[in-house]
Amino acid sequence: MTEWEALYRQAMTETDRNKLRESIEIARSAINHREREISQEVARIVQEQLSIREAKHSLELLARQGIDPRDSDVA
Repeated sequence: MTEWEALYRQAMTETDRNKLRESIEIARSAINHREREISQEVARIVQEQLSIREAKHSLELLARQGIDPRDSDVA
């Protein structure tokens, strides 16, 4: 169970009315923090996916140029 889930469950099961408001705020804060983390992770993944597509496209273009390994200086 993640930290935000534990804090959420704690708030949802809090029976002491004096502690409830604080428990709710702590859970909200943890949820918001994790949400920001996930958004940043998604942005990094999307950027990497774009880089991968670009690299694959560039390799495909290079392959289409008809490079023959026999033409290289390495023999």
